[in-house]
Amino acid sequence: MIERFGAGAGKKAGEFFTVRNVAKLLAKLAQPKEGDRICDPACGSGGLLLLAGEEIEKNGSKNYAL
Repeated sequence: MIERFGAGAGKKAGEFFTVRNVAKLLAKLAQPKEGDRICDPACGSGGLLLLAGEEIEKNGSKNYAL
């Protein structure tokens, strides 16, 4: 899906960012929980990591590691 988004925008791999709505969806689908270690080996700006942390914070916890 992300590859097609980039191709449609006339960009090649690595030349575009993940749309915020897609990153939010991915963070929710990962279902991060309190105490989790959150990793993204393909991390660019860290936006997806921060959104995953926000998912945990919605439940009133800051117990996670990035």
